[in-house]
Amino acid sequence: MNANLQAGGEGWEDRIGALGDKVVEVPEGTEVPYPIFQFKSAHPDVISYTVTGQTNGKIDISKDGWLYLVEPLNWAEESTYNLQIEALSDTEKVDGPCSVTINVKDINNHPPVFSMMEYHGEVMERTPAGKPFVKVSATDLDNPDTPNARLSYSIVNQIPDRLKKPLFQINSITGDISITPDGKEHLKARKGILYGMQEDPEGNEEHLKSRFEEYCTPRKDIPYDLNPFFTCVEESEFMRRNSVDDPDYTLIVRVQDLEGASENAFSAHAKVNVVVKDNLWHAPGPIRIRENLEAEYPMKLAQYVLVVFAQDGDGADFDTPMEIPVTVEDVNDNLPMCEDSVRVLEVQENEPLGSQIGVLGAYDLDEENSVNSLLSYQLLAQEPITSSGPIFTVDGLSGNIQIANTLPKRNEIPEYHLTVKVSDQGGAGLSNECKVVINVIDINNQIPVFEKNDYGNVATPEDTPLGTALLTVLAIDIDDPGTGSSRVEYHITDGNQDGIFAIDAEGNINVAKPLDFESKSTYRLKIDATNPEPLVPGVEYDSRSTAFVSIEITNVDEPPEFDTDIFEVSVPENATVGETIVKMDAKDPEGEEIRYKLEGDENNWLEINAETGEIKIKAKLDHEEAAVLNVKVTAYEKASPENAQQKDVTVLILNVNDNIPKLTENRGFVCSKKIMPIFLYAEDKDSPPFGSPFTFIISQPRKFPNWQIETVDGTSAKLVMKKAPVEDKTFILPINVKDNAGVGVSHKFEVRVCNCTDLGYCYIQPGGHAGKYGLTTTVAILGGTFAFIALILIVVIHRSKKNNPKKKSMEADDADAML
Repeated sequence: MNANLQAGGEGWEDRIGALGDKVVEVPEGTEVPYPIFQFKSAHPDVISYTVTGQTNGKIDISKDGWLYLVEPLNWAEESTYNLQIEALSDTEKVDGPCSVTINVKDINNHPPVFSMMEYHGEVMERTPAGKPFVKVSATDLDNPDTPNARLSYSIVNQIPDRLKKPLFQINSITGDISITPDGKEHLKARKGILYGMQEDPEGNEEHLKSRFEEYCTPRKDIPYDLNPFFTCVEESEFMRRNSVDDPDYTLIVRVQDLEGASENAFSAHAKVNVVVKDNLWHAPGPIRIRENLEAEYPMKLAQYVLVVFAQDGDGADFDTPMEIPVTVEDVNDNLPMCEDSVRVLEVQENEPLGSQIGVLGAYDLDEENSVNSLLSYQLLAQEPITSSGPIFTVDGLSGNIQIANTLPKRNEIPEYHLTVKVSDQGGAGLSNECKVVINVIDINNQIPVFEKNDYGNVATPEDTPLGTALLTVLAIDIDDPGTGSSRVEYHITDGNQDGIFAIDAEGNINVAKPLDFESKSTYRLKIDATNPEPLVPGVEYDSRSTAFVSIEITNVDEPPEFDTDIFEVSVPENATVGETIVKMDAKDPEGEEIRYKLEGDENNWLEINAETGEIKIKAKLDHEEAAVLNVKVTAYEKASPENAQQKDVTVLILNVNDNIPKLTENRGFVCSKKIMPIFLYAEDKDSPPFGSPFTFIISQPRKFPNWQIETVDGTSAKLVMKKAPVEDKTFILPINVKDNAGVGVSHKFEVRVCNCTDLGYCYIQPGGHAGKYGLTTTVAILGGTFAFIALILIVVIHRSKKNNPKKKSMEADDADAML
């Protein structure tokens, strides 16, 4: 199987199973090759698989059973593919076929499209709300059974929008546009008089008179505006201009897929031009009658029709039924009501006389803007009563509560209770009582005072961590506790360049930014204490609300600092040994001499210049062995190596086509009596796109016409001999294997063609003269005879020496010499 199909992942085991009928779902638009399912036959002789049916050139199967996509699928082109898969032993079927159905899963890749870019509609005045007068429609090529093609319509703009109210609405599902209740009330036809290019629009009446004199028979004793003939001119002059060029309203309508419920939805827009047409149907005036009227019933209200229907020629309502309103005259039968069971208000203890501190809320359900709902207010009681009389007064018409007397201090009277009578002005004079509680709040007439105005000197090293509290200051306000008048807020108002320090609500002075002795070593901070509530007039903050503190920054021998936080470099794998790929640059805050070292290079491909920080290539890089190198570079002080800083460096080794595909086997044999193909396999150490699929060809096809190569998959092919030779023979075939980039060389492939046993092995047929030996056999026999004679001589000499030592020694020498 192609290496690109071998990517694993969670649930990958679910894509592998026995050869059998199967239904699978594949998303459209996937990257290819996309693995669908790996079929595994239980038959022991299976060497490959084949797929037939509705592949459309987009679906294939590898020899190890992986069904995969060659091209992405498109739901709009085909939603279902029906396939048959068989397992083969060479070219013969040994298992299957099985039926495989691929259902294409739709993704949202088509935007909706309106049937028209511009729609036109007319609606009459007083048309019922919700009655459609124009419809927009759009389509989506995605699967209609999924949210991808479910559309939602909306009006995103209404031009003009003078009332700031939506006058039109749209059915989000059907696209029907109708008017809203506000539209029914406010939509009016626009009338206008058309004049010639030379006519003055300011002389409207004179123009109509002239047209009347020209075309109509006037009656001199009747004014123009009452003369029935005048309307023949007037009606002819009041015309609508072209609705496309000059509509009354323009609506911008949007359609979204995914039911408009996702930010990833696709959308489209269209314009709807709307003309409002005049409705000449008007209601007569109201009939008025008093409620609770004592009279004889039933009582006749009118002699004309109270409800009138306007219909067109087909019997459809031209408008809603027109009703003649009957107005019921109100009588005073409702009590004034208090808006709250108890109205709670606040007043500062130093409020001046006449200050308004609140309004008593009350209402009456009788007819609005009538005497029956017109209210008056009267203060009945105040608790407690001061020696100087009532503190508050209530305005008789508005219900405004004001200060009418000097207000005692809060610590004397913190709270007042008022009872207010509320009466209407109707004939019955109905009334009610409302309760009011007025809380006296403390005024901010005291300033915060620091416990001391100078907190002296505070020393801290420059490597103090952020957020460290250096000291705490304290100011106290003696206003009423728990109020904004007594709450203290602290502010650093001077000496805090670049916001190095911060102060919190408790007065803690913290380190907010990194300290640097070399940049600035001394800070003189000015701290002010204030209240969130404004001070009363005449009271101002002074020196008691200000404190100072001096902060000394002490020097620390800091480690070197790199000039950047992120180091990532890309280098091709064929880069020259000794080439510099990146220069690490670090500086020491104290100016100390710096050295560099590199760690983590397990491949031992890189080296660093300890003095300059240059990282160079030490040995040949290999993308296939390691595509990414993660190393660490340390910059340290030469005099104090413990003062160091380390940075991660990522080296991306870019792939180049520096390997050629090679055959995994260089020889094979073919039985001449039963010719079978030889399978060729190749491999390439390069990564995509410089690896498979491979191309196999015979370099000199004319020289070897009896041989041909057939592709199996991206990494293998079949070498086929067309006809067996007359006698056994060995062929050396030049087979060229090229990678996906077209790079490759020819390899010698030795093929031995021979007779075979029943088990498929080559054998050598015996010769015609079985009683004769060849030269090699004869030499071997003579050699064996001479070796046997020499052995006998050695034994004889050895025995002679045992019987006669002197003679034995001489004979031994002779024997040695002979040997």
